[in-house]
Amino acid sequence: MKLKQNNCPTALFQVPKCPSMLQKWNLALSQQLLPKNFVCELHFKEEDINKKFDRIILPNGDIYDLSKARFDLKVGAIPVIVNNTTDVNMLQCTDNTNTSMHVNSEQMVVDKEDNDITIAED
Repeated sequence: MKLKQNNCPTALFQVPKCPSMLQKWNLALSQQLLPKNFVCELHFKEEDINKKFDRIILPNGDIYDLSKARFDLKVGAIPVIVNNTTDVNMLQCTDNTNTSMHVNSEQMVVDKEDNDITIAED
């Protein structure tokens, strides 16, 4: 899932179903996450997010990295706490600072046509 803020897609990852992994996420973020919660990609190290398929090398030697339509986390990825208090609405595509947002599924509006997610205002 991707969250669109200022036309900058940000991936959201649902909390793990595995109880021991969920406990690790809870400890890492110092909160009690619920199965319906999502954690923004900005809470993860860049190397913990799979953004491309494996490299494809054609017989003629051409090399291609195919982008994924949906990002996923590497096995064992644990989120990290961020100390940036910038509102997620201020997120810019060129800004690679750690901005975070936790949302419940009730707050999300899914555009089924292009599978984009926006956050409903409170």
